[in-house]
Amino acid sequence: MAQPRSLHALLLSLASGVLVFGACQCEDNLNLVPGAVQGRVCDPDTGIGLDGAALSLVGGTISRESVSDQTGSYIIERVPPGRGYTLTATLGAVVRELSFDVAPGETAIPEDTACRGPIGDPTKGTLDGQICNRHTGQLITNGEVILALPDGELMITQTNDEGRFLLTGIPVGEHVVTIRGEGFQRSFLVTIEAGGTFTLDLAEDCEVPSAVEGSIVGSFCNPATLDNLIGADVLVTSNDTAETWSDITDTAGEFLVNGLPPGLYTVEVSHADYSFMEPAVEVTAGSVEVVLDPTSECGDRPQFGRIEGQICDIDAGGRFVGDVDLIQGVTVVESTVSDSDGRFAFNAIQPGTYSVRAHRDGYERVFTGVVVEPFATAFLQESDCPGAQDVCTPHVNDPTVTQDGRIMLVVDKSGSMGGDDASGQQKWQGMKNALVSVTGALDSTVEFGMLLFPQNDTCGPGNLQVALGLNTGTQIQSALNNVGPEGGTPTALTLVEAREQITPYLTDGRPLAVLLATDGGPNCETGQMVTDTSPTCRCTDVDTQGQCQLHNCLDIETDNDGPVTEIGRIRDLGVNTFVVGVTGVENFADVLNTMATVGGTALPGATKYYDAQNEAQLQAALEAITQRVLSCRVNVGAELDAADSINVRIGDMVVTRDTARENGWDITAPGVIDLFGAPCDIASSSTTPVTVETCVSP
Repeated sequence: MAQPRSLHALLLSLASGVLVFGACQCEDNLNLVPGAVQGRVCDPDTGIGLDGAALSLVGGTISRESVSDQTGSYIIERVPPGRGYTLTATLGAVVRELSFDVAPGETAIPEDTACRGPIGDPTKGTLDGQICNRHTGQLITNGEVILALPDGELMITQTNDEGRFLLTGIPVGEHVVTIRGEGFQRSFLVTIEAGGTFTLDLAEDCEVPSAVEGSIVGSFCNPATLDNLIGADVLVTSNDTAETWSDITDTAGEFLVNGLPPGLYTVEVSHADYSFMEPAVEVTAGSVEVVLDPTSECGDRPQFGRIEGQICDIDAGGRFVGDVDLIQGVTVVESTVSDSDGRFAFNAIQPGTYSVRAHRDGYERVFTGVVVEPFATAFLQESDCPGAQDVCTPHVNDPTVTQDGRIMLVVDKSGSMGGDDASGQQKWQGMKNALVSVTGALDSTVEFGMLLFPQNDTCGPGNLQVALGLNTGTQIQSALNNVGPEGGTPTALTLVEAREQITPYLTDGRPLAVLLATDGGPNCETGQMVTDTSPTCRCTDVDTQGQCQLHNCLDIETDNDGPVTEIGRIRDLGVNTFVVGVTGVENFADVLNTMATVGGTALPGATKYYDAQNEAQLQAALEAITQRVLSCRVNVGAELDAADSINVRIGDMVVTRDTARENGWDITAPGVIDLFGAPCDIASSSTTPVTVETCVSP
């Protein structure tokens, strides 16, 4: 029977739960239906289950490890069929060895004759499940599953390498279970029945969201109680394809459904006390749509977020225990104290960008660029803390010294570029001047390449004018001088060519980006041109007779999708696309905003792209983008793989890891770290060196 334990005791114990193995192994025979192994191991002297025994399964060519739960129970899934398996359980001096066979598609239950009592109290129940972090599309592996009992005691287990967990011997009734993983925490209400199993399956549709997909989040309360609406079923259905996605509202009354293709969706929330339906939620690429019920007795839900942290004490080793301040600008908004395990939280925070200062006498760490969004938790989660004796090595990226970036310029020379910018200068002339100035000043340290579009014909996709390389400024100037404004704007087709051109440069870890500069909507994208009288036509340029030529007619139902999709494919390579809008693009701001969002370079505020109304603004945008490319990547090298812990700083300000790659740092390639979101903004605007400190235990 699972015995409740205090939090202090549980944190000191290594025997915290059962691991359920289910990942596909390289040596599995995929032609046979895998089986499973389930059972219990016990102490031969007492007959009681071995709590936290180390389990080793060996047979054929496989070898797997696990841990028994508090009752000595275990489950090991996806075991290849075969004979002569051995399971060895070790707890201190006690060793149990069981032999058995596994049949295809069946569960082997080897008997340990030392077990002399029931597996658990039949008046109690079981909780199992599988957990996914839908922000990242990754299963929560090696996470904590904490169930709180009414008397304040806790039962704890861990998720395995498939995000699965199992808790047995749970008293009957309603309990709150919290799942914690790196960059993840959600709590749910579960109802345990005698002899029954409550399954908390949150892994459906657990896939890494692509750059061109969006999300729907929601927050609800129960009108009958005015408390958070807990445990409601949420169903999101595509109005076009009838495909469905689902979630459950957590203890905050919130839900998240990610990985939604652009389109209209119906959202249904179902609970015994409440139901809600929104029939037309529009999701665009890269968007996060918020769903509330303003008509209920609860009214509009406050769109607050929160910050949760568990950070390291670099000087003392281990977790930080001390005062923690929440700062916006120079104002301390709120203060708290971390607990003995180094955890702290700030709740009900207005959306915005904050800093978090952890300090004690003679010591402080400042975490910068912490972005709080509605109904979301920003995590300052440091998973591995350096010990006091660790050897740490700094790796510094100083953008004023180290400039090794690559930028592929994708430049619009369509007919509309022959018009004037906001200052009265021809747009094409301003574009040429700005590009020549920036590339000429940096061409000895930054590799520039360039595609111009369209080709000589009206809607031909752009072609490579200058290959990526150093000292290409003169080639770029010559290519710009040899052409003039003409034709339509085949943006998507040109981005296909850009992706092909940058692909050979992906493997060395150096900074690489695409820069798209355009003054109009992406026409030329439809297979069959619409006419200027079509209700779907949106004219991108009117000729001298006041007419809209076919190549200037943007089909608003289809043309926008192509460039966004191609930018998403470039982003999936790990390469960002920066979008610069020249005078005339204002009527297509929504299109460029989506491109910038999907490209991973959206600016804060309503305008997500770089707005350039004249030559000076265009040159400033090109310089800012170049600086951002150079500042936000550190190529550490092989040392990164061997590190026991990693600490990233911008000057003295600490950045935490964000595997969702929205605000923080993450490992993006072997030996390479990139900054995302607000930390990248800070690093590029200040040109402050970024330091990656790798620490190795002696």
